[in-house]
Amino acid sequence: MAQHQPTTGRAHWSFALLALLFLSSTAWGQTSGSQRIFSPSQRAVNKGAFQLASINRAMSLDVNIAAFKGAAAPEMTITSVPLAPGLTVDLELKEWKIIEPGAHLVFGTENGERPITVGTRMYRGKVKGERESDVFLSFADGSILGHVRTYDKSYEISTDFDAKRDNDLLPAVSYPTDALPNAMVNCGVTEENLRDLLGGNWVDYDYEKYSALRQSEVRTAAGVEYAIPGAWEGDAEYRQLFSSDQEAADYMVQLIGEVSAIYERDLQTQLTISHMKIWTSSSAAGYPYTEASVMSVALRQVRDYWNLPDNKKIPHAISHTMSGKAWTNPIGIAFLDVLCPELLNNRTEPQGSYSAITRTNSARDRRVVAHEVGHNVGANHTHHCGWPIPGGPGPIDKCAPAEGGSCFSATEQQVGTIMSYCSQTELKFHPLVIDKLKTQIVNAPCLIAAKKLLVEPALVIFANEVQGVPRDSVLEAFFTNTGQFEAIEVTDVARSGENNDQFEILEGMPPFTLQPNETKTIKVRFKAGITEGAEMHLLYSHNGLNPPVDVVFEGYASDIRPILALQNDFEHIDWGVRFSGSVNDTLQDGLYLNLGVDGINPNQTATLYITETWIDGPDKLDFQLLEGSAPIQLKGLEKTTAAFRFAPKTPGEKEATFYVKSNSNGVPGTIDSLLLTGESKEGPIMQLAVPDLIIDFGDVQKGSPRIDTLFQSFFRNAGQAALVYVTGLKVIEGEGDVFTASTISNELEPGQSDPLDFSFFVKPEHTLGLKRANFIVISDDSDGTFEVSNDTIYLVGNVVAQSSVPDNIEPDDYFYVTQNPTTGSDVSFYLAPRAGEVGDIFIASLLDLNGREVWRQVGQFRTDAGDVWHVDTKDWPSGVYYVRVSTVGELRARKVSVAR
Repeated sequence: MAQHQPTTGRAHWSFALLALLFLSSTAWGQTSGSQRIFSPSQRAVNKGAFQLASINRAMSLDVNIAAFKGAAAPEMTITSVPLAPGLTVDLELKEWKIIEPGAHLVFGTENGERPITVGTRMYRGKVKGERESDVFLSFADGSILGHVRTYDKSYEISTDFDAKRDNDLLPAVSYPTDALPNAMVNCGVTEENLRDLLGGNWVDYDYEKYSALRQSEVRTAAGVEYAIPGAWEGDAEYRQLFSSDQEAADYMVQLIGEVSAIYERDLQTQLTISHMKIWTSSSAAGYPYTEASVMSVALRQVRDYWNLPDNKKIPHAISHTMSGKAWTNPIGIAFLDVLCPELLNNRTEPQGSYSAITRTNSARDRRVVAHEVGHNVGANHTHHCGWPIPGGPGPIDKCAPAEGGSCFSATEQQVGTIMSYCSQTELKFHPLVIDKLKTQIVNAPCLIAAKKLLVEPALVIFANEVQGVPRDSVLEAFFTNTGQFEAIEVTDVARSGENNDQFEILEGMPPFTLQPNETKTIKVRFKAGITEGAEMHLLYSHNGLNPPVDVVFEGYASDIRPILALQNDFEHIDWGVRFSGSVNDTLQDGLYLNLGVDGINPNQTATLYITETWIDGPDKLDFQLLEGSAPIQLKGLEKTTAAFRFAPKTPGEKEATFYVKSNSNGVPGTIDSLLLTGESKEGPIMQLAVPDLIIDFGDVQKGSPRIDTLFQSFFRNAGQAALVYVTGLKVIEGEGDVFTASTISNELEPGQSDPLDFSFFVKPEHTLGLKRANFIVISDDSDGTFEVSNDTIYLVGNVVAQSSVPDNIEPDDYFYVTQNPTTGSDVSFYLAPRAGEVGDIFIASLLDLNGREVWRQVGQFRTDAGDVWHVDTKDWPSGVYYVRVSTVGELRARKVSVAR
């Protein structure tokens, strides 16, 4: 049960609370005879299986699953439920769901993902006649899990997995939680590693703030206020604890539900399931949970797994892994204060928690999951020295050596709470822990509330209005109650800002009430009476769960000014982690936008002149502007694109700033900027034996022997880390069996190299002309996380006739010698593509009358326009030569005379 301190930001996701299902009818579930749902059993309680210190108040039960299914209803009462010898209670229950609509529920198997069908029904409620009681029960075909707190004693109800089932009668056990042994459960955090796990700083508790919280009026509204969507997984060893996949899935849902019941009762916050995956085999593709010796390493595997790009797409506020490995000390570990990790970036975000699950001891399973999730939400251990106890910061209890300081020495055992190390623990959070966690939950950006006021957009701009011409704007759905259960009263609005008298609120003034999911419109007039900028801040007071909401209106009246908008959602470009020596380009589509347009007459615009663009900063040489350099001229609402390159040369974090100088806002020399960031690390470097990426096999006559080319060190890793490469051969032009290559894949350690063999084989039936194939080489780092290189090598060769003298020598408009005969020092010829040849490769050669090649060039038709080629012939003897061009399936030649 350890904690790690986060260092990065948070994401904004929206999730739906899952409500109680209320119906007018009530089902009565405990009748006489064989149809009773709960019945005492004569079976002995297995003391060792449930790890009980005493079985004096424990009793065996038979749970009739068929009777439950027959009586199950959204609202029901189960009578005469035996909890202990001589103790039965009546339970008043309401059905409760924690699985979100559209949740991703799968088994991870060796054959891919397989859907999970949840077979669990959950109920929350009370013991009849006991207002302060608390009940949670969950039923599945093969298991039952729950607890009943009646007066001052709690009872755990759990499946007896070791007992034999009798048809519909599911064996179970009820026992008081104080029958559990007095054994302190240790976490993965010690005083020696605490500072490192917390990111180098102690948690700073504001004593006055939490004292005020504890003395504030207690909220009386019933029900859940917030929901925390969770991504829950089980490793392969967790699956092995159970006799079937379904049993493993049902227990996970039941355990999450029971932990959620605690959070609902103490924090008015529900834990929901947005993702659940149980790995049935460690051989499944992508299996992440391999560590079995050091739990802190296992937690980092959880973190790295949830930072994979595909997993960041799964909405979640927390992530938790249940493990069936034989962990003993510690049995749980977690990062601290990682509620709502930032999912929309390329950084590695601290997130996750990890629990050792027993299956047989459901009370311990419930406690460790509740404890680790508490760390994720933001709570320290209760023996931490920073809690706001009377008299100054200190520990809540002294059940274990002090953390976060030396505020006490000798330990003292007592009955503890969920975040404690005490040998006996109550199923609840301490009031100071509740204060802390509620503060974290209220301020978390990604949770959905029972009633929460949303006002958007937070900034409204009246841009370039004509002076003296008022402008009205109607913003529909400006106010929204995003909550699910309760109405919000918007009671007042405070108004401020320079020249705010230039605005008039025509519609949408408080007070008003918003029902759940209800919206309301605002209508605002900008008077545009002055040319100075006007600003109106509106601070709305309300009784929702979030703080007062602030929005801003800005207005500008002028003779139309150009306004530069750099369209980048995050106000900077971040390449994440890349290898030293790599080249990484990004296109920013429509980066520059001129907002200089008259709001009344769109035909009246102000031209934006971008006069200078540059990159500066400590690592400016690692960044480059490829496209979008000044000067740029944009009319109103015109935009243009920019492209940047990140090419780090040395390891380390890199930062620079991109600056744009323009006449934005009508002020020449106005400077806007965009932050450029990236990180570089030493990595592999793929070095190929052909730096120009062309292998030309020359001319081969029909029927000639195969030409083999062997490169002893074709692939070489010139970097500092291992790489893995794969290759492929793709025929582009010509017959498909002309080229062969020993296509392979392999791993190269630094300094290692591999050979490669190519062949060019011409058969008698092959046509004359150029043959071409692409040999593709893709390499990644050994973990498959980063692409090192992606190269295409062009394989070309000519199939020629037996005769040394070419035919097809008549000039045309696409190919001719520009001066014939040639008397100077060079031969020049014009070559252009025919229809459909743009983009094709060609081979140009000069041959003497004996067919010997004296000059050769591989080229490409890049545009429709032709080129004039010049070849130096000053050392050639006088005579007749041929300029030959090879394209797909054709040889063309032109005769040229060289005279001296």
